[in-house]
Amino acid sequence: MLADVAALALKWKKPLSARLQPVAGKKAGEMTAFDDPFLVNAVIQKVP
Repeated sequence: MLADVAALALKWKKPLSARLQPVAGKKAGEMTAFDDPFLVNAVIQKVP
């Protein structure tokens, strides 16, 4: 995931970042349920 962001940063010649956040009580494949306008819900990915 971070390598993808790094590749985009190089391609677009812009500084980009990514935040990885653990979510308690959820497993890979489940959808998050944030109730915050600054967080986006997404499907949780397995980290190898």
